[in-house]
Amino acid sequence: MKRISFIYAALLSIVFYSCQSYTVVPIDYLVPADISFPAQIKRVGVVNNVGEAPGRVATDAASDSVSEKTNGSLERYTLNGDPEIAVEALAKSVAGENYFDEVIICDSALRVSGTPKQTPFLSKETVNALTESLNVDMLISLEEIQIQVKRQAFPVTGMGFLGAVDAKVYPKVYLYIANRDAPLIMINGNDTIFWEGIEHTLTAARTKMIPDERLIAEASDFAGAIPVKHIAPHWKTVSRIFYNNGSPEMRDAAFFVRENHWDRAFALWETFFEKAKGIKKARTASNISLYYEMKDDLEKAHEWGKKALELARVADKIPEDESTVSSSDDYTRIRYNQSILEERRSDFTTLKMQMNRFNDDF
Repeated sequence: MKRISFIYAALLSIVFYSCQSYTVVPIDYLVPADISFPAQIKRVGVVNNVGEAPGRVATDAASDSVSEKTNGSLERYTLNGDPEIAVEALAKSVAGENYFDEVIICDSALRVSGTPKQTPFLSKETVNALTESLNVDMLISLEEIQIQVKRQAFPVTGMGFLGAVDAKVYPKVYLYIANRDAPLIMINGNDTIFWEGIEHTLTAARTKMIPDERLIAEASDFAGAIPVKHIAPHWKTVSRIFYNNGSPEMRDAAFFVRENHWDRAFALWETFFEKAKGIKKARTASNISLYYEMKDDLEKAHEWGKKALELARVADKIPEDESTVSSSDDYTRIRYNQSILEERRSDFTTLKMQMNRFNDDF
């Protein structure tokens, strides 16, 4: 796997030259999956074991009713997702992480739509037959997709009526390997997707909401990506605070960062750190910590982050009771950066173990 530490393009869109001493930048880095697999699992098959047909789930009247509010409406109900769309999205999402050597999708459903499950999971015989016919080391089986929908329309002062649809999506996925009597892992994921729009009248707001048919299609496609964080290492986007002003050196370094010349920026920070005092010294140390993290040297990043935090503590005169610290203090900003770094450091051992199959080339 090719080594890509961060997506620099996000940094290029940031305007560094402003009167503010810092800016917030998004960065991406690889985080481990929730589940670790032996390196021998290289080929996986994605199969559809969903029996429920797409559409509304028969529920009690209370959960499926429409309630009229003052100048508004609210409706709650449950849908079954479309397994064909979800399975395709799941296979694409797993393949997109480039963790397994090959991802194979089984075109046909294992159960006829609308038929109840005879057993809670696939039998050992079925799993053995599928792994052999697909020539894979593990099966990723989609078992169920439910979508809890909330539709509401209500007035927004001076704008009209807002029509909003929130859908909480629950894909259930089981992982199987051959010669076992039960699934290796059961994954119950969930996430939320929403749609909204402003109309002049309540009736228009209600009638122009996304229809169930399209909602099922889009939510099912969305559902396919939800289990991936459990299965494969994946990219995570976080925001960091970057100091870009306060001295000619800091402004020049910010220009080099914008041009993706991090080593030249580091040289300026390193020189300026020796002569800087007070909060400027703390800010420079924080930038140096970010530099080392960009170079994947997490231990040096941690070392400089601790130094930045201690310098900021002294400069900002932080009391023992940190709950009284203002969110505008540099100490709080630097501490935020370091909390994200420490989370990444704590995950690194697991990530390294999961990426051993690539000989640490990540």
